[in-house]
Amino acid sequence: MEYYNDEIAKNENVELIWASSDSSESAMESWATKEKFPWPTIKFKQARKIDEINEFRPRGVPGYVLVDANGELLASSAGSSEPVKRKLKELTADKGEG
Repeated sequence: MEYYNDEIAKNENVELIWASSDSSESAMESWATKEKFPWPTIKFKQARKIDEINEFRPRGVPGYVLVDANGELLASSAGSSEPVKRKLKELTADKGEG
């Protein structure tokens, strides 16, 4: 949450969208409520039906995926957000952000 607040929320060129991989919709809603997620969420049942999400979904939890506005995969990782954070920092550094 700290990284989101510091690096993503203030960046107009980046949008975080959470696609749940939880075992149930109630588990997803419970976690999102507890953590007070401020970003858009694709609910459990919907996420499993979207081909692009399933195509990019890493094998592992948590999974992180960075795509551009055209849907091109830029970075992906399972278990650690660091590869995605590095790529995001690289992309936003040229604009004086992040």
